[in-house]
Amino acid sequence: GTWLGMMIKERHRHVAGDGMVYCPYLHGWRPHNHELNGLVAELSRIFGESPPVFAKPASPPPMATASVAATPVNGHPPRYDDIVARQQQAAAEAARAEAARLEERRRTAAASEAARVEAAKRASLREQERLVSETRIMVTSKLEHSLHEMFREARKSISSDMRDQSNLERGSRAIEAQRSTLQNLKPHLESVHETIDESITEIQSFVDHLSSSSAQEVDVDDLATPGDIHSAQMLELSAKNASIDDCLFFLDKKLAKGDLGLDVHLKRVRRLAKKQFLVRAHLMKIGQLKARNSIHGSAPMMTNETGKMDFSGGGGNVQMPLPAHQGHIW
Repeated sequence: GTWLGMMIKERHRHVAGDGMVYCPYLHGWRPHNHELNGLVAELSRIFGESPPVFAKPASPPPMATASVAATPVNGHPPRYDDIVARQQQAAAEAARAEAARLEERRRTAAASEAARVEAAKRASLREQERLVSETRIMVTSKLEHSLHEMFREARKSISSDMRDQSNLERGSRAIEAQRSTLQNLKPHLESVHETIDESITEIQSFVDHLSSSSAQEVDVDDLATPGDIHSAQMLELSAKNASIDDCLFFLDKKLAKGDLGLDVHLKRVRRLAKKQFLVRAHLMKIGQLKARNSIHGSAPMMTNETGKMDFSGGGGNVQMPLPAHQGHIW
Protein backbone atom coordinates (compact mmCIF):
# COMPACT_ATOMS: atom_id res chain seq x y z
CA GLY A 1 0.00 0.00 0.00
CA THR A 2 3.02 2.38 -0.13
CA TRP A 3 5.09 3.61 -3.07
CA LEU A 4 7.50 6.43 -3.81
CA GLY A 5 7.16 7.95 -0.34
CA MET A 6 3.31 7.95 -0.56
CA MET A 7 0.74 5.86 1.21
CA ILE A 8 -3.03 5.22 0.81
CA LYS A 9 -5.36 6.95 3.20
CA GLU A 10 -6.94 4.48 5.59
CA ARG A 11 -10.71 3.88 5.33
CA HIS A 12 -11.05 5.93 2.17
CA ARG A 13 -14.54 5.83 0.63
CA HIS A 14 -13.51 5.03 -2.94
CA VAL A 15 -10.01 3.41 -2.67
CA ALA A 16 -9.25 0.18 -0.83
CA GLY A 17 -5.99 -0.56 0.96
CA ASP A 18 -4.74 -2.65 -1.95
CA GLY A 19 -5.29 0.21 -4.44
CA MET A 20 -8.67 -1.02 -5.86
CA VAL A 21 -10.86 1.93 -6.94
CA TYR A 22 -14.67 1.81 -6.34
CA CYS A 23 -16.74 4.29 -8.32
CA PRO A 24 -20.48 4.36 -9.20
CA TYR A 25 -19.59 5.36 -12.75
CA LEU A 26 -17.56 2.14 -13.14
CA HIS A 27 -20.16 0.00 -11.39
CA GLY A 28 -22.98 1.18 -13.71
CA TRP A 29 -20.81 0.99 -16.83
CA ARG A 30 -22.78 0.46 -20.08
CA PRO A 31 -20.93 0.34 -23.40
CA HIS A 32 -23.54 2.49 -25.17
CA ASN A 33 -23.89 5.09 -22.35
CA HIS A 34 -20.37 5.49 -20.84
CA GLU A 35 -16.96 6.46 -22.16
CA LEU A 36 -13.36 6.98 -20.88
CA ASN A 37 -13.57 10.78 -20.94
CA GLY A 38 -16.51 10.66 -18.57
CA LEU A 39 -14.68 8.17 -16.31
CA VAL A 40 -11.60 10.43 -16.07
CA ALA A 41 -13.79 13.45 -15.29
CA GLU A 42 -15.69 11.50 -12.58
CA LEU A 43 -12.43 10.23 -10.93
CA SER A 44 -10.96 13.72 -11.05
CA ARG A 45 -14.01 15.12 -9.28
CA ILE A 46 -14.03 12.36 -6.60
CA PHE A 47 -10.29 12.47 -5.87
CA GLY A 48 -10.37 16.29 -5.87
CA GLU A 49 -12.94 16.26 -3.09
CA SER A 50 -11.15 13.52 -1.05
CA PRO A 51 -7.54 12.67 -2.05
CA PRO A 52 -6.84 8.96 -1.52
CA VAL A 53 -3.04 9.23 -0.82
CA PHE A 54 -0.78 11.37 1.26
CA ALA A 55 2.97 11.74 1.85
CA LYS A 56 4.56 9.01 3.97
CA PRO A 57 5.86 10.41 7.33
CA ALA A 58 9.50 9.95 8.19
CA SER A 59 9.82 6.69 10.19
CA PRO A 60 12.12 6.61 13.24
CA PRO A 61 15.30 4.53 13.03
CA PRO A 62 14.74 0.89 13.91
CA MET A 63 15.36 -0.11 17.48
CA ALA A 64 18.52 -2.08 17.86
CA THR A 65 17.09 -4.67 20.14
CA ALA A 66 19.84 -7.10 19.56
CA SER A 67 22.59 -4.51 20.23
CA VAL A 68 20.74 -3.20 23.19
CA ALA A 69 20.26 -6.66 24.41
CA ALA A 70 23.87 -7.37 23.87
CA THR A 71 25.05 -4.15 25.47
CA PRO A 72 26.35 -4.92 28.92
CA VAL A 73 24.74 -3.18 31.83
CA ASN A 74 27.09 -1.78 34.42
CA GLY A 75 29.89 -3.66 32.71
CA HIS A 76 28.00 -6.96 32.99
CA PRO A 77 26.37 -8.93 30.12
CA PRO A 78 22.52 -8.87 30.05
CA ARG A 79 20.66 -11.61 31.68
CA TYR A 80 19.00 -14.26 29.60
CA ASP A 81 15.59 -13.61 31.21
CA ASP A 82 15.75 -9.93 30.25
CA ILE A 83 16.56 -10.84 26.65
CA VAL A 84 13.69 -13.34 26.48
CA ALA A 85 11.26 -10.79 27.98
CA ARG A 86 12.29 -8.15 25.48
CA GLN A 87 11.94 -10.61 22.61
CA GLN A 88 8.50 -11.66 23.82
CA GLN A 89 7.47 -7.99 24.12
CA ALA A 90 8.66 -7.30 20.56
CA ALA A 91 6.83 -10.39 19.26
CA ALA A 92 3.64 -9.28 21.05
CA GLU A 93 3.94 -5.78 19.58
CA ALA A 94 4.51 -7.33 16.13
CA ALA A 95 1.48 -9.59 16.64
CA ARG A 96 -0.67 -6.62 17.72
CA ALA A 97 0.52 -4.64 14.69
CA GLU A 98 -0.24 -7.61 12.41
CA ALA A 99 -3.66 -8.03 14.04
CA ALA A 100 -4.32 -4.31 13.51
CA ARG A 101 -3.27 -4.63 9.89
CA LEU A 102 -5.53 -7.69 9.46
CA GLU A 103 -8.44 -5.88 11.13
CA GLU A 104 -7.86 -2.90 8.83
CA ARG A 105 -7.81 -5.20 5.85
CA ARG A 106 -11.00 -6.94 7.07
CA ARG A 107 -12.76 -3.61 7.56
CA THR A 108 -11.54 -2.47 4.14
CA ALA A 109 -12.77 -5.71 2.55
CA ALA A 110 -16.11 -5.43 4.38
CA ALA A 111 -16.47 -1.82 3.20
CA SER A 112 -15.59 -2.86 -0.34
CA GLU A 113 -18.08 -5.75 -0.20
CA ALA A 114 -20.75 -3.44 1.19
CA ALA A 115 -20.01 -0.92 -1.57
CA ARG A 116 -20.15 -3.71 -4.13
CA VAL A 117 -23.42 -5.03 -2.72
CA GLU A 118 -24.86 -1.50 -2.62
CA ALA A 119 -23.73 -0.91 -6.19
CA ALA A 120 -25.26 -4.26 -7.20
CA LYS A 121 -28.50 -3.30 -5.48
CA ARG A 122 -28.55 0.04 -7.26
CA ALA A 123 -27.82 -1.70 -10.57
CA SER A 124 -30.58 -4.22 -9.87
CA LEU A 125 -32.98 -1.39 -9.01
CA ARG A 126 -32.04 0.45 -12.20
CA GLU A 127 -32.52 -2.77 -14.20
CA GLN A 128 -35.90 -3.33 -12.56
CA GLU A 129 -36.88 0.26 -13.30
CA ARG A 130 -35.81 -0.22 -16.90
CA LEU A 131 -37.82 -3.44 -17.20
CA VAL A 132 -40.82 -1.77 -15.56
CA SER A 133 -40.53 1.18 -17.92
CA GLU A 134 -40.26 -1.08 -20.98
CA THR A 135 -43.18 -3.20 -19.74
CA ARG A 136 -45.24 -0.08 -19.11
CA ILE A 137 -44.49 1.22 -22.60
CA MET A 138 -45.35 -2.17 -24.17
CA VAL A 139 -48.60 -2.50 -22.17
CA THR A 140 -49.54 1.10 -23.00
CA SER A 141 -48.92 0.46 -26.70
CA LYS A 142 -51.02 -2.71 -26.63
CA LEU A 143 -53.82 -0.95 -24.75
CA GLU A 144 -53.78 1.94 -27.22
CA HIS A 145 -53.93 -0.51 -30.14
CA SER A 146 -56.77 -2.49 -28.52
CA LEU A 147 -58.70 0.68 -27.70
CA HIS A 148 -58.19 1.96 -31.24
CA GLU A 149 -59.51 -1.30 -32.70
CA MET A 150 -62.41 -1.29 -30.24
CA PHE A 151 -63.23 2.32 -31.14
CA ARG A 152 -63.08 1.51 -34.87
CA GLU A 153 -65.37 -1.50 -34.46
CA ALA A 154 -67.76 0.49 -32.25
CA ARG A 155 -67.86 3.34 -34.78
CA LYS A 156 -68.54 0.87 -37.60
CA SER A 157 -71.30 -0.81 -35.56
CA ILE A 158 -72.86 2.55 -34.67
CA SER A 159 -72.78 3.65 -38.32
CA SER A 160 -74.46 0.38 -39.35
CA ASP A 161 -77.08 0.80 -36.62
CA MET A 162 -77.72 4.39 -37.73
CA ARG A 163 -78.23 3.24 -41.32
CA ASP A 164 -80.58 0.49 -40.14
CA GLN A 165 -82.47 3.01 -38.03
CA SER A 166 -82.78 5.37 -41.00
CA ASN A 167 -84.04 2.51 -43.20
CA LEU A 168 -86.51 1.47 -40.52
CA GLU A 169 -87.77 5.03 -40.19
CA ARG A 170 -88.24 5.31 -43.96
CA GLY A 171 -89.97 1.93 -44.01
CA SER A 172 -92.19 2.98 -41.11
CA ARG A 173 -93.16 6.17 -42.91
CA ALA A 174 -93.87 4.22 -46.12
CA ILE A 175 -95.98 1.68 -44.21
CA GLU A 176 -97.87 4.46 -42.45
CA ALA A 177 -98.53 6.22 -45.77
CA GLN A 178 -99.68 2.94 -47.36
CA ARG A 179 -101.90 2.20 -44.36
CA SER A 180 -103.42 5.67 -44.61
CA THR A 181 -103.98 5.19 -48.35
CA LEU A 182 -105.63 1.84 -47.75
CA GLN A 183 -107.81 3.29 -45.03
CA ASN A 184 -108.90 6.06 -47.39
CA LEU A 185 -109.51 3.45 -50.11
CA LYS A 186 -111.51 1.17 -47.83
CA PRO A 187 -114.84 3.14 -48.04
CA HIS A 188 -114.59 3.22 -51.83
CA LEU A 189 -113.89 -0.51 -52.00
CA GLU A 190 -116.78 -1.19 -49.65
CA SER A 191 -119.03 0.92 -51.89
CA VAL A 192 -117.84 -0.92 -54.99
CA HIS A 193 -118.36 -4.22 -53.18
CA GLU A 194 -121.92 -3.23 -52.33
CA THR A 195 -122.51 -2.19 -55.95
CA ILE A 196 -121.16 -5.53 -57.17
CA ASP A 197 -123.36 -7.36 -54.70
CA GLU A 198 -126.38 -5.41 -55.94
CA SER A 199 -125.48 -6.16 -59.57
CA ILE A 200 -125.03 -9.85 -58.76
CA THR A 201 -128.42 -9.80 -57.04
CA GLU A 202 -130.04 -8.19 -60.08
CA ILE A 203 -128.39 -10.64 -62.48
CA GLN A 204 -129.39 -13.57 -60.27
CA SER A 205 -132.92 -12.22 -60.14
CA PHE A 206 -132.96 -11.94 -63.92
CA VAL A 207 -131.61 -15.47 -64.30
CA ASP A 208 -134.20 -16.78 -61.86
CA HIS A 209 -136.89 -14.92 -63.77
CA LEU A 210 -135.73 -16.47 -67.02
CA SER A 211 -135.60 -19.88 -65.42
CA SER A 212 -139.12 -19.50 -64.00
CA SER A 213 -140.55 -18.24 -67.31
CA SER A 214 -142.12 -20.61 -69.82
CA ALA A 215 -139.84 -22.85 -71.81
CA GLN A 216 -141.41 -21.64 -75.06
CA GLU A 217 -138.78 -20.65 -77.63
CA VAL A 218 -138.69 -16.91 -78.25
CA ASP A 219 -138.04 -15.34 -81.63
CA VAL A 220 -134.64 -13.74 -82.00
CA ASP A 221 -136.17 -10.47 -83.15
CA ASP A 222 -138.26 -10.36 -79.96
CA LEU A 223 -135.29 -10.73 -77.60
CA ALA A 224 -134.50 -6.98 -77.74
CA THR A 225 -137.35 -4.50 -77.73
CA PRO A 226 -136.37 -0.89 -78.55
CA GLY A 227 -138.06 1.78 -76.50
CA ASP A 228 -138.36 4.40 -79.22
CA ILE A 229 -137.79 5.01 -82.95
CA HIS A 230 -134.17 6.07 -82.50
CA SER A 231 -133.36 2.95 -80.51
CA ALA A 232 -135.01 0.80 -83.20
CA GLN A 233 -132.93 2.55 -85.89
CA MET A 234 -129.72 2.04 -83.92
CA LEU A 235 -130.50 -1.63 -83.35
CA GLU A 236 -131.17 -2.16 -87.08
CA LEU A 237 -128.04 -0.24 -88.12
CA SER A 238 -125.90 -2.15 -85.63
CA ALA A 239 -127.16 -5.45 -87.05
CA LYS A 240 -126.42 -4.22 -90.58
CA ASN A 241 -122.89 -3.12 -89.52
CA ALA A 242 -122.22 -6.55 -88.00
CA SER A 243 -123.46 -8.32 -91.12
CA ILE A 244 -121.16 -6.21 -93.31
CA ASP A 245 -118.26 -7.19 -91.01
CA ASP A 246 -119.12 -10.83 -91.52
CA CYS A 247 -119.27 -10.39 -95.31
CA LEU A 248 -115.89 -8.70 -95.37
CA PHE A 249 -114.45 -11.48 -93.22
CA PHE A 250 -115.65 -14.25 -95.56
CA LEU A 251 -114.49 -12.30 -98.64
CA ASP A 252 -111.01 -12.19 -97.10
CA LYS A 253 -111.11 -15.94 -96.48
CA LYS A 254 -112.16 -16.59 -100.10
CA LEU A 255 -109.34 -14.41 -101.37
CA ALA A 256 -106.84 -16.20 -99.13
CA LYS A 257 -107.96 -19.63 -100.40
CA GLY A 258 -107.82 -18.51 -104.06
CA ASP A 259 -111.53 -19.04 -104.65
CA LEU A 260 -112.02 -15.35 -105.50
CA GLY A 261 -110.08 -13.11 -107.82
CA LEU A 262 -108.39 -9.99 -106.54
CA ASP A 263 -110.28 -7.62 -108.85
CA VAL A 264 -113.64 -9.06 -107.84
CA HIS A 265 -112.61 -8.97 -104.19
CA LEU A 266 -111.62 -5.31 -104.39
CA LYS A 267 -114.88 -4.31 -106.10
CA ARG A 268 -117.03 -6.05 -103.50
CA VAL A 269 -114.97 -4.81 -100.57
CA ARG A 270 -115.20 -1.27 -101.92
CA ARG A 271 -118.96 -1.51 -102.25
CA LEU A 272 -119.43 -3.03 -98.79
CA ALA A 273 -117.04 -0.52 -97.19
CA LYS A 274 -119.03 2.36 -98.63
CA LYS A 275 -122.24 0.90 -97.21
CA GLN A 276 -120.60 0.32 -93.83
CA PHE A 277 -119.29 3.87 -93.74
CA LEU A 278 -122.78 5.22 -94.31
CA VAL A 279 -124.21 2.86 -91.66
CA ARG A 280 -121.68 3.96 -89.05
CA ALA A 281 -122.12 7.61 -89.87
CA HIS A 282 -125.88 7.18 -89.44
CA LEU A 283 -125.29 5.44 -86.09
CA MET A 284 -123.07 8.27 -84.88
CA LYS A 285 -125.66 10.89 -85.85
CA ILE A 286 -128.43 9.04 -84.03
CA GLY A 287 -126.20 8.56 -81.00
CA GLN A 288 -125.38 12.27 -80.84
CA LEU A 289 -129.04 13.14 -81.11
CA LYS A 290 -130.01 10.76 -78.31
CA ALA A 291 -127.14 12.03 -76.15
CA ARG A 292 -128.53 15.57 -76.35
CA ASN A 293 -132.01 14.43 -75.48
CA SER A 294 -131.19 12.00 -72.67
CA ILE A 295 -129.66 12.40 -69.25
CA HIS A 296 -125.98 11.59 -68.74
CA GLY A 297 -125.07 8.09 -67.68
CA SER A 298 -125.80 4.55 -68.75
CA ALA A 299 -129.39 3.42 -69.13
CA PRO A 300 -130.14 0.45 -66.94
CA MET A 301 -130.82 -2.89 -68.57
CA MET A 302 -134.31 -3.99 -67.71
CA THR A 303 -136.69 -6.78 -68.60
CA ASN A 304 -140.22 -6.24 -69.76
CA GLU A 305 -143.22 -8.23 -68.78
CA THR A 306 -142.48 -10.84 -71.43
CA GLY A 307 -138.96 -11.54 -70.06
CA LYS A 308 -137.24 -9.87 -73.04
CA MET A 309 -134.28 -7.45 -72.75
CA ASP A 310 -135.30 -3.82 -72.97
CA PHE A 311 -132.56 -1.31 -73.85
CA SER A 312 -134.64 1.79 -73.24
CA GLY A 313 -134.10 3.89 -70.12
CA GLY A 314 -136.26 6.27 -68.22
CA GLY A 315 -135.17 9.34 -70.18
CA GLY A 316 -133.59 7.83 -73.29
CA ASN A 317 -131.38 5.07 -74.62
CA VAL A 318 -127.64 4.64 -74.93
CA GLN A 319 -125.65 4.12 -78.10
CA MET A 320 -124.72 0.48 -78.61
CA PRO A 321 -121.01 -0.29 -79.11
CA LEU A 322 -119.95 -0.82 -82.68
CA PRO A 323 -118.11 -4.08 -83.47
CA ALA A 324 -114.66 -3.62 -84.93
CA HIS A 325 -113.86 -4.84 -88.47
CA GLN A 326 -111.73 -7.98 -88.52
CA GLY A 327 -109.69 -9.44 -91.36
CA HIS A 328 -110.80 -7.48 -94.41
CA ILE A 329 -108.86 -5.01 -96.62
CA TRP A 330 -109.98 -1.39 -96.90
